[in-house]
Amino acid sequence: MSVKRLRHLVELPSSDKTEILTLFKYQNHQTYLDYVRMHLSFVLDLPTDEFAPLLDTDYFKETRFTCPPLKGKDTKVAWGSPLTTEGIAQVSQLIDYLMIDQNCQEEGLFRKTGSVTRQSELRALLCAGEIVDLHQGDFSVHDCASVLKSYLNEMEEPLLTQALFQPFMKVVELQRDKTLPSIREEILRKRVKCVQLLFQLLPLYNYHLLKPLLALLHKVAINKDTNRMDATCLAKLFAPVIMCPKTMSPEEFFTRVQHPAVELLTFIIEQEPVLFKLPEELIQDVIAFIRTEENDSDDQAVMKTHITFAIRREQSKEEIDDYTTRELARLYAHVSQQPDTPTKKLFLQRVQKAPSIQQPATPKTPIAAKAEKLLGLADTPDTIKKGLFRASVRYPAVPVKSLIKGGSVDSLVSEMEKENASPMPKFSIKRKADDDSTPNKIPRTPFLIRASMRMKAAVLTPTKKTTTANNNNPPKQARLV
Repeated sequence: MSVKRLRHLVELPSSDKTEILTLFKYQNHQTYLDYVRMHLSFVLDLPTDEFAPLLDTDYFKETRFTCPPLKGKDTKVAWGSPLTTEGIAQVSQLIDYLMIDQNCQEEGLFRKTGSVTRQSELRALLCAGEIVDLHQGDFSVHDCASVLKSYLNEMEEPLLTQALFQPFMKVVELQRDKTLPSIREEILRKRVKCVQLLFQLLPLYNYHLLKPLLALLHKVAINKDTNRMDATCLAKLFAPVIMCPKTMSPEEFFTRVQHPAVELLTFIIEQEPVLFKLPEELIQDVIAFIRTEENDSDDQAVMKTHITFAIRREQSKEEIDDYTTRELARLYAHVSQQPDTPTKKLFLQRVQKAPSIQQPATPKTPIAAKAEKLLGLADTPDTIKKGLFRASVRYPAVPVKSLIKGGSVDSLVSEMEKENASPMPKFSIKRKADDDSTPNKIPRTPFLIRASMRMKAAVLTPTKKTTTANNNNPPKQARLV
């Protein structure tokens, strides 16, 4: 179907946009994949080496994306061969049988093995292309589940493909354990969109087999109260089967990749009802392309999107400061509710020192308030008070050597007066006298400094021993033994 025909369908009020995109995917698969990759780059940050497999021409060749599978053919199926229409038709018999409500409630489904003999017989029938009537009771539910797992495990390529393994692993990194509650919903929408776009990059055979398989796993997880198999248990069983690349050893998978793979597959099973829908932004861009494209060939198509990343207007400094203060306050409130740990204590101390957060003023004691009133510092900012009462600024420290080396107290005092040559800050206060209008200035009190320095000199100056009559006696010489 040409682009002009699709344009006519777009203009119809009753047309389904999803079906139009499906037709466009078959007709202009390269342009469709380019749009998918473009939208994926908007939400998923992939390095160059990890984004390169998404541009592989062998993986995205036309035969893998333009041949929709057909069900119902009675031909032989080779176990372990690439996916074909016949293989999907045979495996669909197992999935349809397991989708029955009673079978989904079977305890230990996909965990219990069943009979190996019956599984070999069932496998031989499916490979021969036979239509098996599973309702007769010749094979149990666990037999069908084990055969389904073995077919997926022996596929030539994982169901989620090796080329998309790294992009799928990047989806796990979008959300961390310490994600703030205020952005969890946004990250959830972002992860759902990433998986939706990655599913669109799957080959058609993989896509049409993955869709009923995930629907089965989601239904089994819903009945976890009866079958004792929740989404996490199913993810642990199927992550090595449908995600592990064939080039990766089992030891490497279980030691390095198992935890994020299980977390991702758990998310996929829980969100299965919405993962096979198309993102609204992708639909709008493709529909706009169909409406404006005049040439049916997609070799030189221009990629356009309605998404913009430009800031509409420049924010003022006040708006930026308000936003920073508000977000820091929300972060501070979130951390305050966490259990008490040394990390939390250190974080709160750092946040309290941040100038953007305005901490409530500490109530002053009556004595401190009275002292500030007497000194005339009631209206003085706290930063100035700290600077005024900092001893290292008012009276610089004198090395101990200079105290000991100076022979007299007078020279020591003169040395201190040189170091304290800067004038003392003066404060104006009011005495409780008859005349309150005449301020009294506090004079500098050098005698306090002299007294303190004399005390230090007396303590640190070594005392001389008194001479006695015995001083005339020559010192005794040491004997050599």
